[in-house]
Amino acid sequence: MNRYKTYICLTLLALSGCKNNDDNSPQTLTPQIRYEFSGGAGHYNYAPSIIQDEYGIRYGFICENRDPFKIVDYVYLYKGIPTEKGYVWQPGTQIIEPSESGWDNCHICDPDVREFKTTYKGETYNWIMTYLGVDRWDCNHNQIGLAISKNIEGPYIKFDKNPLVAYQDTTKWGVGQKHHHRQGLRHHTVVLSLHHGERPLLHARDKTERSG
Repeated sequence: MNRYKTYICLTLLALSGCKNNDDNSPQTLTPQIRYEFSGGAGHYNYAPSIIQDEYGIRYGFICENRDPFKIVDYVYLYKGIPTEKGYVWQPGTQIIEPSESGWDNCHICDPDVREFKTTYKGETYNWIMTYLGVDRWDCNHNQIGLAISKNIEGPYIKFDKNPLVAYQDTTKWGVGQKHHHRQGLRHHTVVLSLHHGERPLLHARDKTERSG
């Protein structure tokens, strides 16, 4: 049984103003958003993938710029520890960066992390991450890659046959903004839900058998 649950990073803590409405008049709902974490001044954070384990610890994989006020995307991990006063988030650590050359040498972002046991070059890995990579500074030609890790906190190794989902036209946005999930108990299928420009697509990629 998978012990991890996916959570939305910005959690709606309460909807205030709700009351018993006997006269059928419109109700006023006021969402309260709790600030969670940030890279600090000059840094941006977006596209979170949040995993919570059986101890309540949350692992937030997000896009963040490494250098203040410079727009270059990296993937960072923020770890949240539950306390009586709420979550205490440790400083973010960089876990994936753009390659020096190739299909993802400008930006990498939109991480999506899942627990998934697989074998790669004779070794067993327990976690997979799909991510968006791009090799053009005009942000066209986006493609999707895969990274794997033995531990949820990394290190993550990029698959040597990336991009996992390629796109040929360098004049268009490409593919990205994906989400993947597992299907089945013994026989697993990894399914990628992704976007081609503004059109949603569905792309099934891998199938394997679970041991045990």
